[in-house]
Amino acid sequence: MKNLKNTTNGVEQFGDSHPVGSDTSKAECVEKFNPDQPLFLHGRGLKQTSGFDYVSFNQITNTKPTVGPKLEAAFFAPHDGLDKTKEGALAGAFSMLIIDHDTGDLSKEKIKSIYKDVCFHAYTTSNHQQKDESHPIGQNRWKVLIPLLHSIDFVEFSKLSIGTQLRLGADPSQARPSQVCFMPNILFKGAPFETVSNIAEVFDPCDRHHPFVQSALDAYDQDGSSKRALAEKAPSKKCPATKSGIIGLVNDAFDIRAVLTQFGYQPIGDRFLAPESSSGIPGVVIFDDTQRCYSHHSKDSDPLADGYAHDVFDVLVHYEFGGDVGMAVAHYAKELDPEGQKNRQNEYRENQDWPELLPFGEAVPANLPVELWPEKLSDFVQGLAAQTETPTDLAAVLVLGALATAVQQPFLIQLDKKSKYIEPLCIYALAALPPATRKSAVFKKVAKPFIDWESQKRKELGAEVKEIEVKVRRLNKKLTKLEKDLANAAEAQVEMDLEKQIRELESKIPVVPTLPRVWASDVTTEQLALLMEDNAETCGVMSSEGGIFETMAGRYNQGVPNIDLYLQAHAGDPVRVDRKSGAQVILDNPRLSMVLAVQPDVLQAMKSKPGFKGRGLLGRFLYVVPNSNLGSRTGNTVEISPFVEADYAVLLGDLLDFAFMQRDEDGSIINLSDSAFSEWKSFWHEVEQDLAEGGRFEYCRDWGGKLPGAVGRIAGLFHVARHKESSGNTALCVEDMTAAVETGKALAEHALLAFDLMAVDPDVSASQRVLRWIKRKQLNEFTRRKVCQDHKSLFTKIGDEAGALEILAERGYIRKKQANHPRSTLYEVNPLILAGD
Repeated sequence: MKNLKNTTNGVEQFGDSHPVGSDTSKAECVEKFNPDQPLFLHGRGLKQTSGFDYVSFNQITNTKPTVGPKLEAAFFAPHDGLDKTKEGALAGAFSMLIIDHDTGDLSKEKIKSIYKDVCFHAYTTSNHQQKDESHPIGQNRWKVLIPLLHSIDFVEFSKLSIGTQLRLGADPSQARPSQVCFMPNILFKGAPFETVSNIAEVFDPCDRHHPFVQSALDAYDQDGSSKRALAEKAPSKKCPATKSGIIGLVNDAFDIRAVLTQFGYQPIGDRFLAPESSSGIPGVVIFDDTQRCYSHHSKDSDPLADGYAHDVFDVLVHYEFGGDVGMAVAHYAKELDPEGQKNRQNEYRENQDWPELLPFGEAVPANLPVELWPEKLSDFVQGLAAQTETPTDLAAVLVLGALATAVQQPFLIQLDKKSKYIEPLCIYALAALPPATRKSAVFKKVAKPFIDWESQKRKELGAEVKEIEVKVRRLNKKLTKLEKDLANAAEAQVEMDLEKQIRELESKIPVVPTLPRVWASDVTTEQLALLMEDNAETCGVMSSEGGIFETMAGRYNQGVPNIDLYLQAHAGDPVRVDRKSGAQVILDNPRLSMVLAVQPDVLQAMKSKPGFKGRGLLGRFLYVVPNSNLGSRTGNTVEISPFVEADYAVLLGDLLDFAFMQRDEDGSIINLSDSAFSEWKSFWHEVEQDLAEGGRFEYCRDWGGKLPGAVGRIAGLFHVARHKESSGNTALCVEDMTAAVETGKALAEHALLAFDLMAVDPDVSASQRVLRWIKRKQLNEFTRRKVCQDHKSLFTKIGDEAGALEILAERGYIRKKQANHPRSTLYEVNPLILAGD
């Protein structure tokens, strides 16, 4: 494109890019557009996390296409923010619209016709006219760049961008704050590449009378109006009359906008964008007169998108109480009307003559607060959960374990300078979910960077290893000959000469290096120790099955547990193995991490394994036991952003490269800032109280006692995810420690549930499943036959259900109403269950 002329008066022009932080790098108050002013964040590739610069509109449009994979190309953004993260983008101002015509097969003439009234430059993307499964013929694909006369904030940019994308049927993801755009690029030499441009007056984005602005904002408003019209017809969820009073109190006590914002919904104009939406289009409409909202997002990106209008209470039920209406009503009844709740409960029991309930104490564990984590981790976890329709906690805990596997060798964290309290960054991460919940799919995505890294290292080092092996074989042949000559030597001088030659030759024989390994899945304890010895005393055990526990319990050791290595390597304690049947193993600073996705049955079997509980193995794991979403999945998944997936892969790859380079060095120590230490110490005191008799960790003190150290390790992982190789030179900030503390609190809830699963009586477990069935179906009464029919996998023969029903009756949840034939016995349900007590 021919250079645009400077449209400003008295504004200095720049010919080169300018680094972030320089005096000329930001244009916070750009009054008029200057095509040579560096207003747009620029990076050399997606691997880049710092050292960004800025480029001008003319620099972008005059760039010749690079050749190679798209994800390795340079990129730019429509803003002058600090970096390519969401937070970095929102700190800047936006001076360009980017329209992505990835579908529609538009010709050059059509592009020029669409944008004839505005100044623009368009170029074809890497996939232009490239064939794939969806497009066997290949389509025209364009990026259109439209400069703005002056910069605007993200809210105004988002309206203009979304409206333009909607009006033209383009990709709305370009409206997201963290979305970047690749510089001109082609996949291979000779691939088709085209440009088209129009030099015209640059329009004012705030001029509502300009045709382009007017049509875009009209499209945005029309989208909002249509969404509002549909939303007004949406039904509200019905609730029993007994609950309506409490729900009214909740709706009066909280503001719908504040509640949505609290749970990560982003306000854009008069609408909200769901936190896991990949479209960039705000789809949540608010009805101010009734304190209700309606979501037009897809079900997989927004749990509120279920076809109903939701009030404040509905939102709180989902996000605070895991969908349990009864639990929410009981909580807010006590919080907002405690005296009234007591009177209602007493009056209800008196009228119905039901005994007082003895609750199980079931709790829905809090979700891990991934929104507080470093953005690259948070985005990957949420994107992967959305793509696989799995609980966020599954991907979250596996990512923690994977990150620990990558960085446990080069870094340690000092939590208390006075006591010299230092922890390694090892993590034993375990997620427990039933079959068919796509654990394997999540595991594969999390583990992929490790597979790719080992494969790349085999390619890089394989030839060198083979060359050394050839050299060793050649020298060994010479050595064998010399030793044979020595054995046949008759003269002393000849013997001395041969011995000298043998010593010199032995010193020249190189050690054949082993190809690096960073993880294993099915491995014996002895082989794991050897793997660690060959790989800087570190390794990860990663598996989507629980077979490793059978190995620990003695599968290959005549039933004798072999867990010493797992106990010692988690703490970084020295290991010495001397056995007649195997090689000697010496590990001075072993570090081992584990990443496991198993079924709940594995958890229930763990406590019975000899030594697992008594020697502290169970106390070393960070557990998550998410609620299964089987039965509520939609099948409408959203593919994870390639940028997000690439960011995660690059982060893990860079950390593995750094660990490999530092494999012969002592670990760098991460120190806490004063505020981070205060945050951690406060949490330490809180946990210490919970370890006392009667505290919540009374029956799992081995786990609770390790929780403050685990939180420190997690904080260290967050710190390394942000600062990578420079982590040892930067104090850990309070934000990362706060995120780790909140994560630790959520993990504590999961751990208590996990230990309950390990200890639960089968009849108690069955009775809890029947109780959930009663609540889910809102049953007032049921027969024993119906219980058996709906739980065939749980009660395989007649009579198996008796213990579970007896426990429910003893606790006041149900009682017999009539007794005819045993299998058709009718039970009535305590109304307080459905009332939420």
